[in-house]
Amino acid sequence: MSFKETYFKYYPELVRYGQQLRLEESEMEDLVQETFLRYHLELGKKVIIRNKRAWLYKVFYNLALSSKQSKISHHKKMKQYQMETSASE
Repeated sequence: MSFKETYFKYYPELVRYGQQLRLEESEMEDLVQETFLRYHLELGKKVIIRNKRAWLYKVFYNLALSSKQSKISHHKKMKQYQMETSASE
């Protein structure tokens, strides 16, 4: 199956999966695109991916998890900063 065929076959599935993970629309689109970019790069390295669907889902999930963790970390840092600045006033 070519990259293009794989993209059109699994793109809608990854979008639905992103919705199940409750991702925002723009973030989900970015993560789907990043997933396919990484897939394309792996193909360029001549890596054999035996189960494309599983590979795509795993990469997408890991990207989503990293994104959520990054947002949580950012939110905590902002909250700490606000507490520090309001305490110094």
